[in-house]
Amino acid sequence: MFIKKLLGIILFSTLLASTGAETAENTPELNPQHPDRYVVVPGDTLWDIAGRFLTHPWHWKDLWSRNPQIENPHLIYPGDVISIYLVNGRLVTGLTRGGATLKLSPTIRESSLVQSIPTIPLDAIQPFLNRARVTSVSEMKSAAYVIGQAERRLASVTGDHLYARGIASDPPTRYGIYRAGRPYYRKMGTDDPLLLGFEAISLGEAELTRPGDPATLLVTQSSSEILSGDRLLPEESQVFNRNFMPHAPDFPVEARIIDVMGGLSRVARLQTVVIDRGLEDGLEVGHVLVINQSGAMIQDPVTKESIMLPEERAGLLMVFRVFDRVSYALVLEAQQEMQLFAVVRTPQP
Repeated sequence: MFIKKLLGIILFSTLLASTGAETAENTPELNPQHPDRYVVVPGDTLWDIAGRFLTHPWHWKDLWSRNPQIENPHLIYPGDVISIYLVNGRLVTGLTRGGATLKLSPTIRESSLVQSIPTIPLDAIQPFLNRARVTSVSEMKSAAYVIGQAERRLASVTGDHLYARGIASDPPTRYGIYRAGRPYYRKMGTDDPLLLGFEAISLGEAELTRPGDPATLLVTQSSSEILSGDRLLPEESQVFNRNFMPHAPDFPVEARIIDVMGGLSRVARLQTVVIDRGLEDGLEVGHVLVINQSGAMIQDPVTKESIMLPEERAGLLMVFRVFDRVSYALVLEAQQEMQLFAVVRTPQP
């Protein structure tokens, strides 16, 4: 009897220890200044709320998934009360709406006028979700192009007709109008840099009114004057999901910031940047990466040697649109000033 009891105690202790180890390993790290509860207000984002509770905001989905009552973390509204507490030694979240703890997935909202809060500030990336593009060298070279304007105008704007060549024999009806912008390169050590593609500057949209060579198109929208030589690309049919789920890549990533949209040379919070990795490198929408600023070169005061200081963490970004070889990302955090060619890496757990 004594031996059976002893074995039972050992087994129970082992189970308890293993459970505790699993909990410690799987539990997201709490922000030391986290609140016990937080009332959502207009202007909040899921990223900001996650940062109030967790050291690493992209672990929010891990914490949220432990609440079986809530299936969709994106449907959180101003006035909701979010709390965090322990259940059987594990952190879970709670959501209270209208004074009552929510029992079902928040998939229905009584008033359609009230919008759920976004994951990240959508206003900051809206211009780059649909119309902005990165094209390959071959895509830009083979694209249809404007050869002239109706009524012998020098440029076209909204409501004007223009003529183009290179329209396919079985053409789509709607086109984006683009001008080749700056080329994007990846540094390859001592080798020549690798050309990754071209920025395609969006000028407007056009609708095919008469096929042929040349074809006639109506400019339905323009943000800039359209000139001869500008390119026509079929409109992309993809619909972009605005409900991003931030998460760290499960593989090592090393990239660099190669452009700041808007022609800037310094990187700040809520700016859109281009990094030199894309679909071919395994990147996907929602990937969160750490920005490290390269250390300065200084002189050792004793030996007079030139010494490179180590990299310092400078911020965080999240990929929101991915092309073959480059990606667009939004800078969500900036602890210090950053510059072009800052290194971007997978966050440490």
